[in-house]
Amino acid sequence: MKRERIKIASSILALLVAGAAIWRSLHDGPPSGPAAIHREVGRVLAEEAGKRIQPGGRIVVIYRDTESFPQPAFDVALKALLGGLKDAGLPAPITRAIQLDPLRPLQVPPGDFLELIRKAGVADVIVSLMGPPFLSDEQRATVGMVKPRIVAFWPGTIAEYANLKPLFEQHLLSAAIVHRPEALGFAGTARGGNRAALPERFDALYQVVSGNGIPSVPIPGLP
Repeated sequence: MKRERIKIASSILALLVAGAAIWRSLHDGPPSGPAAIHREVGRVLAEEAGKRIQPGGRIVVIYRDTESFPQPAFDVALKALLGGLKDAGLPAPITRAIQLDPLRPLQVPPGDFLELIRKAGVADVIVSLMGPPFLSDEQRATVGMVKPRIVAFWPGTIAEYANLKPLFEQHLLSAAIVHRPEALGFAGTARGGNRAALPERFDALYQVVSGNGIPSVPIPGLP
C-alpha cells in the first residue's frame, strides 16, 4: 500500500513539473530548442507576408516536398507558417511543393520561381521556405517589373549574403529571414561536434532583413 502511494505521489509530481515547464514556456518569453526555432521561422514568415499582401491579393507558399525524403524541421516550419496565416485571418494560401534532392542546396529551381513571379499580381505575396529567386540575367530580363512581394527563409553563408543586395534592388526580395552573422560561427562549431554551442532561440540565430532596395539590418558583404 505504501509503495502504491509513493508511485501516485511520484506521478503527480511529474505532472506538476511538466505543467510548470509548459507554463514557463508560455510566460517567460519565447520557447527554446530546435523545434521552437522552426516554429518561429514559420510564424515570422506569416507575419512578414501579412504586412505586404494588398487587398484582393493571394499568398503563394513554396516549400520542399518532404514526402519522399522526410525532414521534420521543414514540416514544423510549414505547419507554423500555414497556421500563422490562418490565425491572422489571411486568405488560404496556394501551396506549391517542390521536389528536390536533399543533397542539393536549398533553392527553388529558377524556372519554377520565374513562372510563379510571372503569374503573380501586384497585390500578391510569394513566401518561400526554400530561399529567394536566384535568376540568371536572361531570366531576370524576361520578367520586367516584378509585381508580387517576395518573402523568403534563407539560411545562407556569409559569402552568399552579398547576393542579397541585387535581389532587393531588383525587387526580387521584400524581406528575408537570414542567419545572424555571429550565429554562423555557432553552426561551424556544432559541425565540429559541440552541439551545445548552438543558439536555442530564434532571435539568437536568425534576423529579418528588409527595406526599399537595401536591407535595413547590416549584413556582412554589403557596403
